[in-house]
Amino acid sequence: MIDAAGSFFSYVFFAFPFRRLYADVAAENLRQFRRATDQLLEIEGCRRQAIWMGGGFQDLFLLAISRERWQAVGEPTRDRLIALGQRRVSR
Repeated sequence: MIDAAGSFFSYVFFAFPFRRLYADVAAENLRQFRRATDQLLEIEGCRRQAIWMGGGFQDLFLLAISRERWQAVGEPTRDRLIALGQRRVSR
């Protein structure tokens, strides 16, 4: 999954002049992105009680990744993880 997402980000930032990519994430699902929000993603906004999910209204967070942060943090991390996985497979 990391390889697929990383390849997608690398391709989009290489092939198109996008400065940022955005994702809407429900509050219930935000914890799944905790490690990424600490290092790679930024929380740019929150729409309070914006969606009905799981039997009640939840906040909807706007996450963003910039081209600069992806190139500085994301690509090197992705490359390191891929190399680590390849070493484990070759053993």
